Order: sequence, then structure tokens, then C-alpha cells
Amino acid sequence: MTVEQSTLDGMFKERYGEKGNLLPSSANSILADKIAFASGEKIGDSYHEPVRLGGARGWTFAGSSLAGTAYTLNAARSGVTKDASVSGSSFVLRETVAYDVVSRGAGSSASFGRIFDDIVEDMNESSILAREMSLLYGQDDFGEIEAVDDSSGTNSLTLTKASTSAGLWWQMTGAAFDAYDAAGGTKQNTNALLAVSTVDLDSQGRVVVTVTGNATDTAALAVGDVLIPLGADSEMMTGLAKVAKNTGSLYGISATTYPLWKSLSVAAGSAQATVALLLRGLKANRLKSGTGKRCALVSTATWTDLNNNTAVLQRFLNSQQKSGVEFGTEEIAVRHGKQSLEIIEHPLLKEGEAYIMDPAKHKRIGSSDHSWGIGAPGQQARFFRELPDNAGFELRCYWDQGHFARRPGSITRISGIVNSV
Repeated sequence: MTVEQSTLDGMFKERYGEKGNLLPSSANSILADKIAFASGEKIGDSYHEPVRLGGARGWTFAGSSLAGTAYTLNAARSGVTKDASVSGSSFVLRETVAYDVVSRGAGSSASFGRIFDDIVEDMNESSILAREMSLLYGQDDFGEIEAVDDSSGTNSLTLTKASTSAGLWWQMTGAAFDAYDAAGGTKQNTNALLAVSTVDLDSQGRVVVTVTGNATDTAALAVGDVLIPLGADSEMMTGLAKVAKNTGSLYGISATTYPLWKSLSVAAGSAQATVALLLRGLKANRLKSGTGKRCALVSTATWTDLNNNTAVLQRFLNSQQKSGVEFGTEEIAVRHGKQSLEIIEHPLLKEGEAYIMDPAKHKRIGSSDHSWGIGAPGQQARFFRELPDNAGFELRCYWDQGHFARRPGSITRISGIVNSV
């Protein structure tokens, strides 16, 4: 069989489906699974949605003292509606496949599948990971440097426990990063990228990342600098953390002018997280954003502490009316009076924080969720591209979307958590 791009396209479609949407359920897709992709709400340069930031308050109360009189009405105090503007972020993942590999798999769909299943599965998982990282920490950072060690001729960066997740960093071997003095700040590696060569944990459970790069750049790395995926600073979609920390303008609306546009913050006080702490955060959340079921995203370390404290948890709940707790392998359901909280372990979440949110108040909006081709009008979706100067093909996948928190005031960020391990 002749190995051509059209042949590979056809075999790819035959094997994996016309749309090529192969995303499986994954531990790296927890938030994306909670926030549905609004496929019918595509964006051009940006997506716009009116949001209510204040109700009509032109109240006049007239009691018995004014009965029978043509009493004066207080002035109208109109409600406030503003237009929120959400910009999307596009993502492209590239992988190369040598001619020899393609040739050996081009005889039939079955042999093609044996060769390509591993490549496609890996690209799917990588796309899932990039999307989930973006939803969590887009326009934020992915770890803060606590110590720098180049004494052995390598550049070893120890990251703070509070600012990192080992579940995320174990997957970063081979990835490329930039370093900044703060997200959106000054770039430190101005000459070359920082490539992650190894990831490990020290005796205290802190993530230790070994990077290679330009000697001048690596010498400039300092305590307090933060790591962000290559070229992604200010280019990723607005993540949950960025929304929760916002005190200025978000989606073109000021949180200073309109308090309902600002998320809530609860301090753990450099202590372990408890259900009592989460319920305190839930109370603040409910008072600002109303009733309804909420979910709390916690790190794996925090999840472990919550499960290890079951006796204290049960005593706490037994002392409350109409309360209860149900333990599962991946979530804890807490009912406290009229409040309901689903506590979910998220392996990518930073250890020092947790988030209480209502997924129904969030949208993923864009032109495409994970896809193997954009399907432009009049064009065939092109899964493969022959490399002009190398002996092989390139395979790409793509998504284009933005995260829209329709009610930022319905998010509560809990910070300052120090876990037992």
C-alpha cells in the first residue's frame, strides 16, 4: 500500500472515528468534566454575556403614619448589568512519526492500530492534562522556587509544598518551562527555555525539579521565582485560581467596583484542613451566592488528612442536626443542615489551597474541544502533515476554548493549608 497523507488520514478516521474525539475519563480531567463545554457558544475574538451585578433598590416603605397621604417616593436606584467579555485560548500538541514507523503500520487498519494506538493515547492524555492545567492555573503559576542548588553541576530547583502538586509535576518530565519573578511579571530565562530533565521528592515531600537551559538564565533563577509552561504566561485561558485571586478587572468588569464580582477568601491559618474549615468556607460562600450544592476541590495531601480524621469528622457531624457524611474512594459527601458539599480529591491541585465552587456557574466556551482537525469549510480535516525536511510525518491535535466564571462571587478559596505529610 502506498504511504501517503491521504491514506493515513483515511486509516486514522477508520480506526478512531471521523471526529477523532477520543478523550477518556481521566484523573487529569476532573474540573473539565464538571464544567461542560458549550459547543454551541463559539467565540470569535471574544464571547460576551451580560451579567447582573446589582438589583433594583429604589425602595419606598410606607407605614400607618403615611396612610391616606400622597407620600413621596424615594428615588429609583436601578440595578446594574455589565457585559462580560471572555477570550479563548487555543492549544496545539505536535508529535512526529518516522517514515519507518508509518511504513510498518500502513498495511492494514489492524497493523496501523498496533503502531499508532500508543501515540494517540499519549496525545489524548497530554491534551487532557494541558486543558485541566489551564482550567486550574491558567494565568497563574505552577510552582514557586524555595531553593536553588547548582553545586553538582546541575540546576536543581526545590519548590514550595504549598505552591505545587506532586501529581502534576511527576508528569512534567521532558516539558519546557519559563521562569518569572511572578505570573505576568518579568521573565528570567531570556535566552532559552528551561527543559525539565528529572522530577523527584525530597525527604520533606517537596517537589525537586532538575532543569537544563542557558547557563546565564539558570544562574539568574532565584528563590521566589515561579515556573510557567513555555510561552504560556498570559496566553492560557483564565483559570480557577486566577478568578479566585482577582481583586481588579476580570472579563472586563471591576471586582473593586462590584463586590459580587470578587471571590471569597478563607485562611486556614497554616494548619491542616478539616471539614469544619470547609463548612466555614461553605457558609461564607452560601451567604454571598445563595443556596445549592457546592463541591470542594482539595489536594491529595488534604484528602488524606480528611480521611485520616474520620473519627473527629463523625463526632462533629453527629453533633449537628440533619447532618451526615458519606465516604467514597474519590469523594466525601457532607450534609450539614441545608448545606451540601461534595469534597473531591484533585491530584493536580496545589497542596496549600482548596476551592469551593458551584460548577453550574462556570462554562467552557470556544470553537473546539479536543479535536484532531478543525474541519474548515471546503477543506478536508488534515490529521497528518508530511515534514518538509525530515523523514517522517507530524500528527497534531487541537482545542480552542475559554473558561468563564459567570459568578466569581460563588467561589471560595481556602489558603494557608499545611498538611500532615
